[in-house]
Amino acid sequence: MKYARKDHLIRHQQNHSNINYECEHCGFTTKRKDVLTKHMKRKHDVKKNVQKEDDIQPPRKRQRIEDVDQLPEERVRNAREKRSLTTTALNDGVENIQLQPSNNEERYDLMLFFKEKQVDIVQILEDRLLRNNIKFYMSVHVRMIKYSPDGKYDEAEPHFNSKVSTILQSGVSEIPHELNKGFQKVFISFEEFIKNGSGWQLEEVLQLDLCVTKYKPLKGGSYLELPTSLKRSNCILNIQNLDNKCFLWTVLSSMHNFQRNPENVENYVPFVNSVNMTGIEYPTPLSQISQFEKQNNTISVNIFGYEEGEIYPLYTSQRKPFVIM
Repeated sequence: MKYARKDHLIRHQQNHSNINYECEHCGFTTKRKDVLTKHMKRKHDVKKNVQKEDDIQPPRKRQRIEDVDQLPEERVRNAREKRSLTTTALNDGVENIQLQPSNNEERYDLMLFFKEKQVDIVQILEDRLLRNNIKFYMSVHVRMIKYSPDGKYDEAEPHFNSKVSTILQSGVSEIPHELNKGFQKVFISFEEFIKNGSGWQLEEVLQLDLCVTKYKPLKGGSYLELPTSLKRSNCILNIQNLDNKCFLWTVLSSMHNFQRNPENVENYVPFVNSVNMTGIEYPTPLSQISQFEKQNNTISVNIFGYEEGEIYPLYTSQRKPFVIM
C-alpha cells in the first residue's frame, strides 16, 4: 500500500507494530498513543503522559490472603467483574453494566466480542432473574474509521442498539434466544452503517452497555373496563367479576361458550371445580401460569398485554395447543 503523506505511513506502521499503549486505570490497550490519550480523558478524566506496554513493569507475583480460598470459578467471575463497571439509578431499579473488550482480538472483531461476552451476559441476566422479572437491551459503542483517496480519514463513534427484551422469572431458558436476537439486531445495524456510509470500517470496539430494569407485570385481578379500541374489535370477552379471580373466570369462559350474556360471571360459577387451581394465588401472577398449565394438562395459556395502542406477548405457552386461551 502506498501513502501520499509520511504521517499516514507512520500511522499504518504503528497499527501493525508490536508496540502497545495501556491504560493504567482499566487495562485498555491500543496501538495508538492518541487513542489512549482520548480514552483516558473521556473515561477517567485525566491528562497524563502514556507509556508503551513494553516499558511497564510487570506486577509482583502476590496474592491477597482473602483470595487464597476462592474457587477457580469465583476467581474467574471476580476477574470478569473487574472488567465491568456497574452503575445504578432509580432506587436500584435500573442497572447499566458496562463490558469492555478483554484483549485486542475482541477489540478489533465485533463478532468475536459478542461470542466472548455472551457467557458473561447470560450469567448477569440469570442472576437478576433470581430477584425479579426483567427487561433488558444492549448498546454497543464502537469507533469507525473511513479513509479517503488523498490519505485523509474521518472517525465516528456510533452506538448500535438491540430491541428491548422482556424475560419473566419462569422463562430463564429464554435468555440465550433473546440474547441472540439482540446480537443479530446490533450486527444488522452495524452492517447497515458500513453499507450506507461507503468505506467505513471498524477501528475498535469500545464497550457494550447492558441495561437491565426490573419488570413488574400487572396481575390478573378484578374487572376493568376495556379501552375503546379493544371494545370495538368485538373479539374480546371481558368477564364482569367483583373479586380477584379474573384469571379463573377467563379460563372458564374459554372452555364454556354462552351465547347470551357471556360477560356475566354467574354463568361460570357451576364450573369452578372443573380446573385445578391448587396453590394458584388471586390475583394470579404471570409467574404461576406455567404451574397452572402443569396442573391442567389439556389447557395452554397465552397472555398478552396492551399499552399505548400496542398488543404484546407477556406469556407464551410452550405446550401443544389443546384449549387455547
